Amino acid sequence: MRAGAVARVRRPRPLPEPARPSVSPAARANTEKAPIPLNLPLKAFKLRLANGAPLAPTAKAFKAYAETCASLLRLCRHTAADASNLPSFSVSSALQLVLSLHAHALRSGLGSDCSVASNLLTAYAAFGRSVDRDRAFDDCVTSVAFFTAIIAGFVRNELHRDALPVFRKMLSCSVRPNVVTLICVIKACVGAGEFDLAMSVVGLAIKWNLFEKSIEVHNSLITLYLRMGDAAAAHRVFDEMERNAVSWGTLIARHEQKGDTVEAVRLYNQMLVLSSGQIPGKITLSSVLLACANLCSLEMGKMVHAKIVKLGIEDDIFLGTALSDMYAKSGDLDSSKTIFYQMPEKNNITWTAMVQGLAENGFAEESILLFENMMANGISPNEHTFLAILFACSHSGLVEQAIHYFEKMQTHGIPPKEKHYTCMVDVLARAGRLKEAEELLMKVPSNLEANSWSALLSACNTYSNKEIGERAAKRLHELEKDNTAGYVLLSNMYASCGKWKDAAEMRILMKGASLKKDGGCSWLQLRGQYHAFFSWEAKHPLSLEIYEILDLLMWELTT
Repeated sequence: MRAGAVARVRRPRPLPEPARPSVSPAARANTEKAPIPLNLPLKAFKLRLANGAPLAPTAKAFKAYAETCASLLRLCRHTAADASNLPSFSVSSALQLVLSLHAHALRSGLGSDCSVASNLLTAYAAFGRSVDRDRAFDDCVTSVAFFTAIIAGFVRNELHRDALPVFRKMLSCSVRPNVVTLICVIKACVGAGEFDLAMSVVGLAIKWNLFEKSIEVHNSLITLYLRMGDAAAAHRVFDEMERNAVSWGTLIARHEQKGDTVEAVRLYNQMLVLSSGQIPGKITLSSVLLACANLCSLEMGKMVHAKIVKLGIEDDIFLGTALSDMYAKSGDLDSSKTIFYQMPEKNNITWTAMVQGLAENGFAEESILLFENMMANGISPNEHTFLAILFACSHSGLVEQAIHYFEKMQTHGIPPKEKHYTCMVDVLARAGRLKEAEELLMKVPSNLEANSWSALLSACNTYSNKEIGERAAKRLHELEKDNTAGYVLLSNMYASCGKWKDAAEMRILMKGASLKKDGGCSWLQLRGQYHAFFSWEAKHPLSLEIYEILDLLMWELTT
């Protein structure tokens, strides 16, 4: 058990049966996001054109036409983005509307409007109509505002690769980009993974002296360096710039995503001290809560909770989910459930976090009950929800229920992934059903992650099943040759069977391959700082003093 983690967990009160709403949140969300029949706005727009002049004589009327045209194009773009979930006639009618609006834009002069042009090109890109997109692009009047609007539209709709040719076209037309353009282009490069091009854009920003004019450019540069894995360069930019809340939030969120939770918490505390006027955003607070959950730092999590209450944003669905998850992972299930049931709105991620929190703390039956309540309330589970349920069944010996939920995934249209198979193998292996676990792995068409075979090998060690264990170890070695788990588990299995010679050979093979088992790690929180300790390694800066105190204590205990 990690130092600093909660040693004992007080059994929470029984889960109250939530009242079933008349209209479930999922049904209400689906109703709100239901696609509008596109033939209706198309008919309405044609009727409006029939009743008036195609080109309005005044600037105000022209702007009204442009806004209507742009809003209809946005509707078509969203339809194209959800094409996999919509019937074919909806997609075809949306494309028909785009073509009609394009024709109207050419007749009425709306094509010169940046908003209309941006939405038109983005809609064509969403439908994959590159030829129509290029033709529409050639009909537009180029300017800095036009190019920037087009690039921003592509980035906003996560069509990053479509934005890059527009930027090249902009440079070929001798149109000089501004600060907003460069920010959008850097975001497009990061999204497309074109880091070399992004560095070239940074060179342009330096050449045109745009860094000193905008904090947003620095924030984009921090994101770029972090995505490239160059944390040192990101921190250099961060230390030399004038920071805002986005600057802090970007750095904190990225460190949390990389698993450097201690650094994420340290940066948050530094933000509160050095930038007292900066109000942390919801993303920043969510990232810090996730870091606190991974560190099992209940004290720090409560401080963040107090900050959220002070800002008056405790009803936010994302922060509420992060708070519930933090308290559950820190062992305070009472607080976790209190926040969960007080949330005015919940989504499937909120329910999944609570189901997982109960499962990880050993309350499998309550976790399954909550999962059934979730289904009864019309909330559709996702792959993470099923993973939490399988985890609960695995650690409670509920084999038949695990098989039931594993098969139920198919009815929800969720294909099992590597982690689901690993969890299912663990369920069968813990129950001693090693043959069934091996057969399950052999039925899977693709290569699974090594953890699946490692779980089977670990169970073979427990039940001293040499035959299946050797096959699992061979498969594990094929998937990950540098994985020490196969050597160690197989060696331990031979030792448990009394085959000491085979066990020694495994250790010799492991040593000959220059492999070394990773040592254990634990940490503790002391006076607001986290101290990590690794087995057999003196990495702590105060290791010498610590061992001197330890030797003194041992001397006093033995004399």
